[in-house]
Amino acid sequence: RQEREAMWNTFSFEDIFPTEEQSVLRDDRAVALGQILAEIHEAKLIRDFPDRRFIVEFWDGSQPEHGGEVSLSFWQDA
Repeated sequence: RQEREAMWNTFSFEDIFPTEEQSVLRDDRAVALGQILAEIHEAKLIRDFPDRRFIVEFWDGSQPEHGGEVSLSFWQDA
């Protein structure tokens, strides 16, 4: 279940901020924005679902196991 939720709740910055130059999405400002968005998601999930626990993860593009994309995902913890 967690894997399906993570897949459905993944947001790639390349889809949200289309650009010809992919390195722009990996600069310090994009990474800082991604970290802030992860914190916002986490705070919103805690506020809206206080009885549930969620995992929020941000990948800065340096993780090949996530396709090297800058992305954000969340899912409900078991």
